[in-house]
Amino acid sequence: MSDALAKVGGMSRDEMSVIERIHGGAGSIWFTELFGADDFATPWRFIHYAILPPGEGIGHHGHEDSEEVFVTLDNAAQLTHNGRTTETVGGTTVPLRAGETHAIYNHTDRDTHFLNFHVVDPKGEPRVVE
Repeated sequence: MSDALAKVGGMSRDEMSVIERIHGGAGSIWFTELFGADDFATPWRFIHYAILPPGEGIGHHGHEDSEEVFVTLDNAAQLTHNGRTTETVGGTTVPLRAGETHAIYNHTDRDTHFLNFHVVDPKGEPRVVE
């Protein structure tokens, strides 16, 4: 596990996967799973590291029985949380509770790097609400 975390700072796109139009969002994002459900004994689902290229993002959606925390590592992004959009700048952490809705979009001219921590209610599987 420590190898994955150590690589975040120097990770290139060749080491990552691409997801197109995630949750109906603009364009594509680059991501890698740093840790998955099998790495935890608790209800953690995953920790992802992602790159949002300029003009790209994750569409507006929510989770009924899971929670997430988005951490913008550098640059900036527009984060919509429960219908309210604000700019998040490097180092910003936003908790997203079960039932709340969210989206993220890179409105800048540079890549934005962020982490997504996802925890599932131990009584069920995550369900996406779009």
